[in-house]
Amino acid sequence: MIPKPAPSGSPAFGKAGSVQAHVPLDKALDCEAFGRKRNWQGIADQFFTECEADAIRQANSEMIECAFLLHWTLKEAFVKAN
Repeated sequence: MIPKPAPSGSPAFGKAGSVQAHVPLDKALDCEAFGRKRNWQGIADQFFTECEADAIRQANSEMIECAFLLHWTLKEAFVKAN
């Protein structure tokens, strides 16, 4: 599933600002910044399973960063939880 982009002016697209979250002490919160220029597909090809990399490949150019970061943070959370 490829998520829709956050609305303009939301924390994901803000140049500066803060986001407040309340997280239980036994949990962690991981955030990634949007707007970085990277070879998202190349990173996915190197670190993701073939199926995950294919999901990134299916994202259009406007959504590839969002799709990549969604998969990256989910994988990272899974690894940290296990």
